[in-house]
Amino acid sequence: TGTIFFKTKLCSRFRAGTCPYITNCNFAHGMEELRKPPPGWEDFVNPPVVADGGGNAAKLRPCKRFFAEGVCPYGERCIFSHEDPAVKPAATTAISNASTAKPLNWKTRLCNKWETTGSCPFGDKCHFAHGIAGKK
Repeated sequence: TGTIFFKTKLCSRFRAGTCPYITNCNFAHGMEELRKPPPGWEDFVNPPVVADGGGNAAKLRPCKRFFAEGVCPYGERCIFSHEDPAVKPAATTAISNASTAKPLNWKTRLCNKWETTGSCPFGDKCHFAHGIAGKK
């Protein structure tokens, strides 16, 4: 969620004259740099959850980042669903299969990070292809 809030708050260190990041700071250094958060930012901060009666909170909304980028930095800890809403899970599906299942769009597009820098911090776990040969 860090990049969606890029320069949406004033840098307290800059105001004090002590920001060590200068031009690389994620916070705004003055009103002219201040930006509005993108539409839907609230979904990243306050997702809706409902109790299923057993005390567990159900993940109701799909993870926008997972479906847009193919990866989610929060993984299993994400409060949004990484399941395709068009596919209803079978009641008999083993829990172990859920952790190894790949999304429908697995490696169908090239990884932007790999294309621009030649490397990707997610390595083999990246949901995007690293080169044409890795594309499905």
